[in-house]
Amino acid sequence: MQNLQAGYSQKSVNSTAYYFALLLLAVATFHPIIYVGQTTFDDLNTAVNYGSNSIANITLTAAKNQGRFSFLWGYPLLQVPYLIDSIYWHAATKIFSVLMLLTALGTVVYQAFRSPWLVVAVTTLFLSLQQNGWEHNAMTAYPFAFNAYASCFLFSLAVFRRSIETNSTTTAMLAGLLYFVSLGIELFVLFFPLFILLASIVPSGRFEPRYNLRKSSLQIFVQLASVTTYLVCYVLWRHFFPSGYDGNQIYHGSLQSIVNVIWTYRVIPPISTVRRSRTVMQPWPDAALG
Repeated sequence: MQNLQAGYSQKSVNSTAYYFALLLLAVATFHPIIYVGQTTFDDLNTAVNYGSNSIANITLTAAKNQGRFSFLWGYPLLQVPYLIDSIYWHAATKIFSVLMLLTALGTVVYQAFRSPWLVVAVTTLFLSLQQNGWEHNAMTAYPFAFNAYASCFLFSLAVFRRSIETNSTTTAMLAGLLYFVSLGIELFVLFFPLFILLASIVPSGRFEPRYNLRKSSLQIFVQLASVTTYLVCYVLWRHFFPSGYDGNQIYHGSLQSIVNVIWTYRVIPPISTVRRSRTVMQPWPDAALG
């Protein structure tokens, strides 16, 4: 009995040490950039012009000009850090959005594998590889909206997994709604296969697609309906409001060009992040902090 108590006590101490180390890693990652202001033209423009016109008018104008109907709910999310003219509100919204993102990440990993230690490992990797640069990271550039999109997507995966376990159509529809909201950024259209991958994993963490995909076909169909609805709305909106904005033009180039882009933005960044691991935590110049 004493041996069991000693083992439990040691396990508790180890758990506390792991979580404390994770907390220190989070502080070291995000503390230097909590009070950094606007680092992109879009954020600066939003901060300067907020209140000069109604959000509804700005939102509709932006959605038409850029040919993005998702701006109808995405653009108001961009305004959240500027609803109150306060540095503390701005910092609080950034911190909250990151905590929301980490919570969503941990939730979906736990739902899939039922392993708290895997949640800790994934969170550690996220914090370790998170770009601690001055311009683009989870706290400075578009400090709330993009984290909200990512959180909605991750929560949609977790709710989707729950809908399979409970065989609930209502829960699957909630997952589809969250997925639709996350499509405020077109990037997550490409992540649809993750629903199929998640449906293929049994509660024990094993990959068994043949049985599970048949069992979860209705839940997968709901998510497919969500992304299909988005794509139909996207095409119709672009038809009525064509845009010359460079950031959302559909490219009709060669397959080699497409592969080059995927390689540049999906493969090289993790490699270069590891190579830069010695430099990302160096003190910043005073000019950058000012």
